[in-house]
Amino acid sequence: FAAANALGSMGDAGAVPALTEALKDTDPAMRRSALSALGRIEDKSSLPSLREALKDTDVSVRAEAVRICGRMHDKESELIFKELLKDQNNGIRIAAANALVRLGARDGLTVAVASMKDADPIIRIQAAETLGELGGSEAQAALNKAKNDADPGVQSTVQEILKRMQLAKPKVVPAAKKKPAAPAASSGTVQPKTAPKGK
Repeated sequence: FAAANALGSMGDAGAVPALTEALKDTDPAMRRSALSALGRIEDKSSLPSLREALKDTDVSVRAEAVRICGRMHDKESELIFKELLKDQNNGIRIAAANALVRLGARDGLTVAVASMKDADPIIRIQAAETLGELGGSEAQAALNKAKNDADPGVQSTVQEILKRMQLAKPKVVPAAKKKPAAPAASSGTVQPKTAPKGK
């Protein structure tokens, strides 16, 4: 496994079979290590095993699998991501919300907004990043409320995201005022006067 992990660190797809096998290990730390290596390789052949890891009994393994499948834009995992939005662990929920954003889905908006109030600053940072990717008025409102977060890391992340969102807004160019239409030019033709009829 050590050799496969080293190859995985270098992004060598030849390590995928050994690493996917390591996902069956009884030690969660070993499974996490294998997942991290597979995440660096990002080989599509590992996706079936990564999808299985989405159901792992260990929270940290499950969260890592969600993040990797999200980064790999695995459309087949979308339904599982949506189910994980209801997971008991907030880290799993926000990872699932972020994964859905990468697939172009907005299902994770409610979870991301709620996670901005989580006690863990790391979760709040992840939620802010998810909201930044989602965009829209609701996401911006939630970020505005967190501009003065008690944690300096969260605060700087939120302010940076808001700045990026502001720069990304299309500039509205005021419409040019229409000039009044010029009066129609006279044709220059003088109509002959009709002589009055005699009595």
